[in-house]
Amino acid sequence: MLADSNAEFTRALGTDMGASGGGMGIRSKRVALIANDSVIGTSAST
Repeated sequence: MLADSNAEFTRALGTDMGASGGGMGIRSKRVALIANDSVIGTSAST
């Protein structure tokens, strides 16, 4: 799990979505990442 309270990582990945209408602010879509030595090799989002 990764804490991203300011949505900086979420925005950098391009997986942000607005949920302000429901009072939830910026949220992340579901994401799966494979990282080797802190380098993202593969990612997928829905």
